[in-house]
Amino acid sequence: SSLRFRKTEQKIERIEKRVEAEFMFDVEREVASNKIDTLKFIVTGANGIMEEKEILIGYTIPAEFKLEQNYPNPFNPSTKIEYQLPKDGRVTIKVFNVLGQEVRTLLDEVKSAGYYTIEFKSNGLSSGIYFYSLFTENYKMIKKMVLLK
Repeated sequence: SSLRFRKTEQKIERIEKRVEAEFMFDVEREVASNKIDTLKFIVTGANGIMEEKEILIGYTIPAEFKLEQNYPNPFNPSTKIEYQLPKDGRVTIKVFNVLGQEVRTLLDEVKSAGYYTIEFKSNGLSSGIYFYSLFTENYKMIKKMVLLK
C-alpha cells in the first residue's frame, strides 16, 4: 500500500532565498495505516542543476473513532461520508429515513484501523432528511443529511 496523490506533478516557480518552504498536497484518504512512504522531489537550483530530494511520510492510525459530516450536504445525487477507526473490527454504516426505517446498508464488513471514505448514492430515494449511522463494537454515532432533488 502507498499514499496516492491525485496530482503527480506540481511545479513551483521560485522560492526566494529560503531554506524552508511549505507545500500542500491533496492525498486520498483511504490508505493503509502505520506505513511509511517516500515522497520524491526533483529540485532545480538557481544554477540550473537538478537534484532529487526525498521526504519520508508516515501515516498513523487515528487516535479515536470518528464519523464526519457528509459532504456535500445538502446533496444530489450522491455524497461522501468519511470515518476513522482506531482499531480493526466490524463496521456497519446504514442510512435511515425520518421514520427510522433502514433504506440502505452502505457497509457491513471487517475493516482495518485507518481513515476511510464511502460514497452514498441516493438512487430511488425521495428528497428529504435522512440519517446515517456508524456502528462498531465500541462506537455508535448518527448524523443527519439532506437530499435535494
